[in-house]
Amino acid sequence: MFLCLTAVAQTEAVARCGQIVTLTAQPAEGFFFVRWSDNVTDNPREIEISSETTVTDFVAIFEGKEFTINVRVKEEGTGDVEQTTFTGKAGEPITLDAIESDPCYQFDHWEDASGTSLSTSKTFAYTILGETTVYAVFVDREFKIKATADHGTVDIQVQ
Repeated sequence: MFLCLTAVAQTEAVARCGQIVTLTAQPAEGFFFVRWSDNVTDNPREIEISSETTVTDFVAIFEGKEFTINVRVKEEGTGDVEQTTFTGKAGEPITLDAIESDPCYQFDHWEDASGTSLSTSKTFAYTILGETTVYAVFVDREFKIKATADHGTVDIQVQ
């Protein structure tokens, strides 16, 4: 009888002497298998259960793959970003900072390469999941124009 366990979440099985247990560690996207908690690197790994079996609790150790995150302004000339390239491992957070460098534009949001909005905060903690580009989106700043007249009217036209 073969039992197949994955290391995605805690999994348990019961085995008896003479049975073979197969452990297969399956990394999440962006990660790779390094070793088991007892330093064995075989994957999948077979263990024959016997009266001498002492280790019955196995932890799969994964490490994040290294990725490059490019950070850009969606429309050039509308603003800036603090840093344009990050390199880090999957699961690691990075801090993205948008800079309002032109008074005619204001920061609106961060979005991923597919156009999905990620955050509306100028400073944003982004978790690396894979190779990608993240965009800072700036929009036209709107100025409220107000005019008052004591004895007459004021007409405002915006062209």
